[in-house]
Amino acid sequence: MKARLPFIVHFVTLLFIFNTGGIAQDVHFDLINPPKDIPWQLISGMSQGPDGFLWISTYTGVYKYDGQQFTHYLHDPKKPNSIADNRIECILAVNDGTTWIGTYITGLDHLDPATGIVTHFRHLANDPSSLSNDTVTALMQDKQGILWVGTYG
Repeated sequence: MKARLPFIVHFVTLLFIFNTGGIAQDVHFDLINPPKDIPWQLISGMSQGPDGFLWISTYTGVYKYDGQQFTHYLHDPKKPNSIADNRIECILAVNDGTTWIGTYITGLDHLDPATGIVTHFRHLANDPSSLSNDTVTALMQDKQGILWVGTYG
């Protein structure tokens, strides 16, 4: 194993040089503190939209961070167009400016931040074109713009 270590180190160094064009990059990180009103219990996912906003899925709802402040999206039983649940498993901001939200037990939500309207997609036992399960664990959009949804089972 000791003989391979130098090769791996040189390989990683070369890979870094080729990927950065041989130019050292100045990387800067900012610490973002959670909002004071409802602290995060668990961050389950993050996604950055084409507008630069950071979307954070947690077990206490969804947060949008614009670089200055947070907007918090919560389930409200009095509003059918709010997110379906506060326990969010995954999140994906897509190129059209909307955001897909995978919940723990209430399916898939599609949020249009411009209107604040959430559309719900659920598993329907007699509809094979619906979600296979209401626990959504993964979201991805491919190069053709097709949304891929991973569910439990």
